Amino acid sequence: MKIGIFTDIHANLPALEKSLQFFEKEGCDQIIHIGDMIGIGPYPKECLELAFTYPNLECVMGNHDYYFAHGLPDKNWMSEEEIAHQNWTHDQLKDELKEEVAKWPFQIDIQLKDDYKISFLHYALKENGWDFKSIAKDPDEKSMDEVFAEVDANLILFGHHHIYHYFKTQKEYFNPGSAGCWNKPIARLAILQLKEGELDLKRVFSPYKDGDLMKAFDDRKVPSRDFIRKVFINR
Repeated sequence: MKIGIFTDIHANLPALEKSLQFFEKEGCDQIIHIGDMIGIGPYPKECLELAFTYPNLECVMGNHDYYFAHGLPDKNWMSEEEIAHQNWTHDQLKDELKEEVAKWPFQIDIQLKDDYKISFLHYALKENGWDFKSIAKDPDEKSMDEVFAEVDANLILFGHHHIYHYFKTQKEYFNPGSAGCWNKPIARLAILQLKEGELDLKRVFSPYKDGDLMKAFDDRKVPSRDFIRKVFINR
């Protein structure tokens, strides 16, 4: 079995299209996106529509996905600009999609053998069961063990923090890096191959043509677009 893995597309349609094409070309039997299909980018509608119609694609719940499905937190810590951006994103989407996104799980598990489990999750959750823990800004083995202490798995594949991670303690931690938010038009992906009880995990890269991506922020009047382009994409 071959699984295509990616995370944090963040409404970047060219990156999503190229990622799916890459996984199809690689012959992946299953594709898992590990949270935040929407938010930040200018194409939330197109990305969700593609996600719901693409075969063999499963989506894990990310924080931006959760805000759309369940609304922004009551005690909101977001700035006015971020609230405006979230509201703009949600306004692009049909209400009936909320019920479908709300069905996305926070975690997908694969039991490879009796004593080895793989977990896919956007990031570790707080005790309330829906909010994500604070990102470990300078990740290392110790901080990963602390963040994911309650996750009972041998291999944990995650996103949320847009940078690449690989750490190994008693558990293995792997984050391929955001596929949709990077300073290069390259989708950062991973392939997990399961064969006869063994696994092979490799990081791969798929360049894409971003076309009108940067211009679309202006054309679609995306709130906080200058900040987003500078901080999350920076090209």
